[in-house]
Amino acid sequence: MVGLEKLTAKFKIKGASQTLLSAFGLANGEMCQINVNESHQDEDGNKFAIKYSVTGEITSVTESASKMGELPDNEMEMAVSAYKKTESGKTIYEIDRNAQILDLGNGDILAEHRRNVGLP
Repeated sequence: MVGLEKLTAKFKIKGASQTLLSAFGLANGEMCQINVNESHQDEDGNKFAIKYSVTGEITSVTESASKMGELPDNEMEMAVSAYKKTESGKTIYEIDRNAQILDLGNGDILAEHRRNVGLP
């Protein structure tokens, strides 16, 4: 397919100490899953939910410089192995390298290939 790129993610955590990050296992080489739930309303007043789920291995943890009285930022980068986005329960994207799922909104194009080789 044309246009697919390596999946990476970058996010910031504000005010977390190294002790807190370690308690959650947020360190280089560790697996991390991030879930984001949003609620929206369009111009017609229709309400809908969007959910994101990103799973991957943390490749970098960087603490930014902070000023006196400010909470420090920790920036995490990760190599994503699974990404899923749903809107009102309907899958928009689902990419999972480990489970070999590739659904870009028109169904899983690898489902038949998995069945052909005996995978679920």
